[in-house]
Amino acid sequence: MKRVYQIFSGTQKNLFKQIVDHIGYFKSLHVTDIWFTPFIESPSYHGYDCTDFFKIKEEIGTMKEFEDMCKKLHEHEIGVMFDLVPCHVSNQHKWFSDHPEYFIWSNEKRGTQKAYGNLDQSSENAWHWSEEHQKYYHAPFSQYMPSLNLDNEEVRKMLVFTARFWMNKGVDSFRLDAIIHSHLHIDDSVNFFKWFKEQVPVYMVGEAWTSYNTIQKYNEAIDSCFDFPLQSNLIWSTRNLDFLGVASDLNRTSPNLMLFTSNHDMNRVGQVLEQDTDKIKLYLWLNLLFAQGQHCLYYMDEIGISGDKSGGDIYVRPEIDWNKISTQLFTTDSILREYIRAVGLIDKHEVLSEGKIVRVECQYEYSRLAIYKEYKGKRVKIKIQPSSRNLDKMYTVASFCGYDIVIAIHETV
Repeated sequence: MKRVYQIFSGTQKNLFKQIVDHIGYFKSLHVTDIWFTPFIESPSYHGYDCTDFFKIKEEIGTMKEFEDMCKKLHEHEIGVMFDLVPCHVSNQHKWFSDHPEYFIWSNEKRGTQKAYGNLDQSSENAWHWSEEHQKYYHAPFSQYMPSLNLDNEEVRKMLVFTARFWMNKGVDSFRLDAIIHSHLHIDDSVNFFKWFKEQVPVYMVGEAWTSYNTIQKYNEAIDSCFDFPLQSNLIWSTRNLDFLGVASDLNRTSPNLMLFTSNHDMNRVGQVLEQDTDKIKLYLWLNLLFAQGQHCLYYMDEIGISGDKSGGDIYVRPEIDWNKISTQLFTTDSILREYIRAVGLIDKHEVLSEGKIVRVECQYEYSRLAIYKEYKGKRVKIKIQPSSRNLDKMYTVASFCGYDIVIAIHETV
């Protein structure tokens, strides 16, 4: 089971030392990999607009501290996932002045193609005027993040070199940022990442914040993508305590997609679930149970912190609060203790942690949702249903908000 723990690096001080000091905590969560959002040089706190692929921000740590951290994590069988941003850099990167051929240009604003994803990729809003070059450059995220021309051989070589550089420092795998925005046409994007995976043959998970139809296209290119449709459906179903609507996405998801609790671009779980402790516990249980061999936990979702991005993304990307974590560790009925109990039970049974969903059932008259997972000759039935309708109390593993989670494991026929 791949259990990824995402940490937003840009708001952390002395991050690598913090990680080393708390390895025991990550082990208690059964973490197998830690994903660090960008910590390399950039003019912004978030780091997704780099100016130097090979230099770490001073406030986050040093290269030696990073290498030492990687060694310590590896000693405890925890991998390091690097957040690689292949689609754009900062307009302050020296390339933008010195190598205009590394970017995408047009003599006029272009807006004739249909946009896809959650940005207006091909509309006029994606094109910005450069006084220096007297042309329009492509930058759908903002004028400060010009798109790289990933069909340029030198750009491709540099991205491969960057990945190998960090692998030599201790990185084991990569999260690939905003992959659907790498090209103006989706097929070109998929072909690029298929090529990139061949050059850098390690585990890669992509951010494709779009529909299943588009997400599935990347299955032939990289190892996994994040399961945005199921995550969104599940958290809102939990807020409304109506789980039957989740069935449509459970039927459409793929075994290789990575379910996750939330991420650095979303309101925090505690915010969406209105700081309702029982709803947060219920959501985390279902998020873990619906995962199929890989799962991602956004830091401090396990303690249910709140954060509203309407005031700015910084509010969902705070410093790690080790005091709050410690308090919940020593509070019997805390969200964190319930999360640790859930992940411990699930990882005791491979059919729960590694199993693939083979069937989904809805009983509308009883408001009951059931999924079946199979793995190595075992089958498990997982039900979420109103407690008043539950006749299987001996198989009930958790009860929150008037709903029971029921688990029954059997040998397959």
